[in-house]
Amino acid sequence: EFYWQKSHLPTIADDAGFEISALNNFPGVLSSRFAGHKMSDQEILDGIIKRMKGLEDERRVARTSIVVALATEVGKVYIEKGYIRGSVPEKPYSKLEVYFPYRSLLYVDSMNKWFYDITDTEEEKLGYRKAAVERLKKYLF
Repeated sequence: EFYWQKSHLPTIADDAGFEISALNNFPGVLSSRFAGHKMSDQEILDGIIKRMKGLEDERRVARTSIVVALATEVGKVYIEKGYIRGSVPEKPYSKLEVYFPYRSLLYVDSMNKWFYDITDTEEEKLGYRKAAVERLKKYLF
């Protein structure tokens, strides 16, 4: 709404989170600060692995979620969601993309690879962000 108020143009924003089903979708929107402060990538990896210790394979289901919001005027904000589903192995991937630690935690079972290794083209085919944005189009016309 802030940017809509400044521009009077439809405004879109998005944010992502990481959700672990067995932990009541923890950490969710607190993905980078679930310890109560802004965390380093390594703190995030260690914190998630510690919280998941002892969970059986079928309880290691997780997803990266995206929430896309569209403001068309004050009080008119529309929200859509998208997901990449996978699992969290007992150890994070050996490779780490700085500022994107969850890419080293999520194994995308449907693609048989780590989220870290998914190419931009493959990520586009997963369509989680695009699908959310497509569903917002109906509010523009």
